[in-house]
Amino acid sequence: MTTGPTRFIILCHGRTGSTLFGSLLASHPAMAWGGEEFNAARNWPGPGRLIYHLGRRYPLLRLNWLAWRQRGKVYGCKLTPNYLRNLNRTIAQVHRHGWLLIHLQRRNTFHEAISGLVAKDTDFYQHFADQTPRGPAALQREIDPDRFLRRMKYCQRLAAMETQALAGRPHMQVWYEDDLADAVNWAAVARRVFDALGLPSVPLQTNVRRTWERSYADIITNYAELVAVARTAGYAHFLE
Repeated sequence: MTTGPTRFIILCHGRTGSTLFGSLLASHPAMAWGGEEFNAARNWPGPGRLIYHLGRRYPLLRLNWLAWRQRGKVYGCKLTPNYLRNLNRTIAQVHRHGWLLIHLQRRNTFHEAISGLVAKDTDFYQHFADQTPRGPAALQREIDPDRFLRRMKYCQRLAAMETQALAGRPHMQVWYEDDLADAVNWAAVARRVFDALGLPSVPLQTNVRRTWERSYADIITNYAELVAVARTAGYAHFLE
């Protein structure tokens, strides 16, 4: 039986490892992982979109309803700044109502931006165990440098919004590079979450695989140009 919070959110944005992280936490039999369930109504037809608009206007109401449906289980889902009209107000509300806050970030914005653009251009966002991996020829492409810089600034803006919303509020910090990039660290980060929720540790399972096995230098035909552009724009620290 859980003795901690029974509800949590992972505050993050795309290409930070949230699908992998959520799948690891979902290994626990007492866990109900909702993933991007909060925003799912965005694609519902007809009257279903009313739920989407109500969720954006009254996010705590929708979050509490999603959690209530999972009677007896700890509920968690993903939130991003794009899901909400007012991120600061929503984070303040869920904190007051006892939700555990977890902030998932990626330190290397250079890699995050490339990952996001390749995923968008190929429509290949996730790789699951039952899928055939795409070869380098299917992923290889050139990325416009100006578009790349806009993407980097966009990623940094989202991260800044998340950090501001969490400022002064207790939360758990998870870094993609430290906690998720290497499978050897998965048990430790999952145990931190389970401990905070008052749950015993369990063996982890996931069907999420690395989206692509080749390096970005192999995928991006003008990779050297992007490196030079990043250095010129003041992002050299991401290349070390």
